[in-house]
Amino acid sequence: MKRLITFIAILHCIFVPIVFPNTLQVDAEGNILAETDRYFARFEKGVLAHFHNKLTRETYTDLTQEDENWRVGETFLGTLDRRVNHLKSVEKISPLQVAITQEEDGITHRLLVGIDSETGDLLIQHIGDSEAGRIVGVQWGLKNLSHASVDMILPAMGGVIINEGNQEHPPTYRYPGNWEAQLAIFQGSRGGFFVRADDSQFYFKELLYDSKSEQFRLSFLTIAFAPFEQRQQLTSPPWRLNVYKGDWKVPARMYREWMHAAFPPPNRNASAWVNDIECVIKYQRGHDVDLELEVLGRLNVLVDPSKTLIYVYGWHEDEGDPPHRRNGFKANLGDFVESAHRYGFKIMLHSSMSHIQVSDQNYEVFAEYHVRDPYTGEKQGWKLNDPTYRTPAATINPASNEFRRMLVSELKYVLDTYRIDAVHLDFSIHVLNDKNGRIDGLTMAEGTILLHQEIRDAIPDLVISGESLTELSAPYENFAQRWYLPEEYEPHFISNYLFPDVRLYGHLGLPNPDRDWEGFQRREEEYTLWDVLPTVTIWHLGHLRTDRVRTHQLLEMVRQRQGYVFGDMNKDGVVNVLDLVIIANAFGSGEPDLNGDGIVNVLDLVLISNAMK
Repeated sequence: MKRLITFIAILHCIFVPIVFPNTLQVDAEGNILAETDRYFARFEKGVLAHFHNKLTRETYTDLTQEDENWRVGETFLGTLDRRVNHLKSVEKISPLQVAITQEEDGITHRLLVGIDSETGDLLIQHIGDSEAGRIVGVQWGLKNLSHASVDMILPAMGGVIINEGNQEHPPTYRYPGNWEAQLAIFQGSRGGFFVRADDSQFYFKELLYDSKSEQFRLSFLTIAFAPFEQRQQLTSPPWRLNVYKGDWKVPARMYREWMHAAFPPPNRNASAWVNDIECVIKYQRGHDVDLELEVLGRLNVLVDPSKTLIYVYGWHEDEGDPPHRRNGFKANLGDFVESAHRYGFKIMLHSSMSHIQVSDQNYEVFAEYHVRDPYTGEKQGWKLNDPTYRTPAATINPASNEFRRMLVSELKYVLDTYRIDAVHLDFSIHVLNDKNGRIDGLTMAEGTILLHQEIRDAIPDLVISGESLTELSAPYENFAQRWYLPEEYEPHFISNYLFPDVRLYGHLGLPNPDRDWEGFQRREEEYTLWDVLPTVTIWHLGHLRTDRVRTHQLLEMVRQRQGYVFGDMNKDGVVNVLDLVIIANAFGSGEPDLNGDGIVNVLDLVLISNAMK
C-alpha cells in the first residue's frame, strides 16, 4: 500500500492537472483520499498521513520511513478514564463528506472529513457522545511530516519556528494561553499549508508536537468546557486545512481577516500618546519603602518624558496585586503621579485581572468563584501552597458579574483619585477551564472579554496593558508585556503580524542590566525581532547612578531612539544660548518647566546652563 501511495504522489508531481473537481474517496478501513485542484491528501484511519501541494509541487510528508512508537498523532475521543478509537463503521454521507465512527461501551465518536465546496478547504470535525458523561475532548492527528520539507510557524509565546534544530522543548501549546491564535503554518520552499480552527466560541485547545529523527507528528485536541463529569456530548468546531503559494504571510493574512470578522475589534479610542511612547521604565519599588520623587527628576534628564511610560509595580504597601480594596496605597503615590505628570511622563500602575489575596476580606465575598482545575478540582492561584510567600492570591473567574463590577469600580476609584494614565492587568493571558462550570452563563474566556469591554466602557480614557496577549485580549489592549523564550526556541514575527495594534514591552521579570547583564542580554534576539520597546528596570534611585554603566548605555540608546537632548528647547540638536533665551522668555509661565516644580524660573536656567556643551 505504501508503494502505491508513493507512486500516486510521484504522478502528482509530474503531471500538472488543468482542472480537478473536488473528490473524496474512502475505503472500509477508514482510509480517505481527498483531492482538489490545489492539493492531494490521504488519511489512514482518520490520521492525515500524506499531503501534497499542487500549486508548488511540494510534498510535506515523508512515507519512506517506518512508523515507530509515538506519543501523539492519533485520532480519538477521550473521557476522564479512557480513549475510544475502535473502528465501527465508515460512511460516505455526501459526495464531499465522510464519517468515520468509533464506538466502545456506550461511547461514540464520529470523525467528519470533508471538502468545503466554496473554499476547497479540507474540513475536520468531531461529534462525541457518551451515555455516562465524562467527555474530556476529541483529537485528530497528522503524521509523517518532514522537517526537511517544512518549518512549523506558530503564533505561540510571542511567535516561534519549530524546525529540525530545536526539538528539545515542551511539546504542548495551549489555547487560549501560550498558543495565542488557533493557527499553525507549515512553510516549505515555495509555499506551504495551514491548519486553523473555525471557532469563535473559544473552545480550549491543545497542539501536541513530537519529533523523531527527521519526522514529526502533531495532534490537535479540542477540549470540552468543564465540568467533564456531566459532559455527555461534544461537537467540536471545524478545523480547516489548505495549501498556499508564497511565504507565511499568505495564510497569516487570511487568518487575520477571519479573526477580525469573527471577533470584531471595538473602537479602541487609543489615546494619542500611546503611539508616542518609545521607552518603558519599570519602577519596581519594594513594598516597605515610599516611592522616590527624585527618580523622576533624574529620569527627566536621561529620557524624553513625553515619550516615556513609567510602569509602577510597588505602589501598594503589601506588595500584593491591587486594587480589590481602597486602602493600603503608599502615602506619597498621589505626589509621585502629580510630579510625573508635571515632567510630562505617563504613569501606569500594576494590577491584576483575576487575583484576590486569600487574606483579604474580599476573598470570602468571591470565594465561590475561585477557579478550580478541570481534572482535579484543585483551587488555582498564585503561590497558594507556598507558606513562605507573603501574599498568595486566588484566581477568581471574571465570568462572575459581581466580580467584574467590583474590579471596574476599584479601577475607576484609583483613576479618579490619582489620575493615572494606564493600568497593567497581570495574568490577563491566564484563561482557564474552570471545573465550577459556567458562571452567570459565561465561560472564563467570555468573562475575560466582557471584563475588558466593561473597563473600556466605564473608563474610556484608561489605557490597558496585559501580560502577553491572545486573540481574546488583543482587541482591547494598547500595550502588552512579552515573555521571553527558552533558549532552544527560534523566534518569529507572526504574532506581531496578527496583532499589529498592540505595543510590546519587556516582561515584569526583565532584570536591571547592571544587576544581571547575562539575563538581560538573553532576551535581546527575540525582543529585537518582536519590536519590543526598550524596557529599563530600576528598583531605586541608586540604579541611575553614573557608575551603573550598562543601565546608562541602555538609556543612551533610548535617547537616540527618542531624538532627545535634555535642554534642547529649539530642537537643533545642541544646548546653547538660544535655549537659554527660550527659558528666560518663559519666566513665570508653566512651560517649558525643566525641573518639574510647576513654574519656569531661574532653576530652569541653571539646568540649561549645566547642560550646555
